[in-house]
Amino acid sequence: MPAQYRYQKLHRLHPRRVVRRRIVVLFMFLLAIGLAIVLLTLDLSKTQKDNSTISSAVQSEIENTITDFKSPYFRFSDTGKWVYSKVDSKENEYVYYKYRGLDIEHRLTVYVNKVPIPDHLAASRALPVRIVNGNSLDAANVSGPCVGKYGVSELHKVKVVSVEGADMLCDPDTPQYSVALAEISGDWRLDMERPSGEPVQFVITYRDYRLDPDNTSIRGVAGSFTAL
Repeated sequence: MPAQYRYQKLHRLHPRRVVRRRIVVLFMFLLAIGLAIVLLTLDLSKTQKDNSTISSAVQSEIENTITDFKSPYFRFSDTGKWVYSKVDSKENEYVYYKYRGLDIEHRLTVYVNKVPIPDHLAASRALPVRIVNGNSLDAANVSGPCVGKYGVSELHKVKVVSVEGADMLCDPDTPQYSVALAEISGDWRLDMERPSGEPVQFVITYRDYRLDPDNTSIRGVAGSFTAL
């Protein structure tokens, strides 16, 4: 019986089917890439958020940590970081700045055995204090603006006024939140004693440069101030 042969003809897809198949393959490929990009973006966003949360927590912890700051004559404690300024400090005059980032928010000036000129001493508020055991301070609350001590028609010139029994040099028209420490039954000259028994006199002034100032920092400084 003669061998039978079948001629098998090569089958070709219709051009439209080829195009459709290619479109489907391309669509699936682009969909996979798009999905990968979305997942990567979400992962990066979560990572950045987590890092931001951690950084904020660390920053908050640093800002709320109480730290001691010392000079040869005194010590005080406060949250945040006070930086001693060699540029602005002079003999018997210690200037500290407290920063937030690169911005100065607070200034503390401690005069040792030196009374500053009225322009540097006058303030808008007083912080009455008591001297305890000759070498530390017990701080009350910061007073309101001392302009309230002037009469209705009185000329607003710098003068000495009494706030809760403590004398201060009042600058009634300054827009700054400025505070001078003043001893109850005394004035801004805080006569204290070093551990060696040597007498020492401090004059302490403070400025808060923020748009919304408060008395938290200066009360912390005053309440922890100690003669060394």
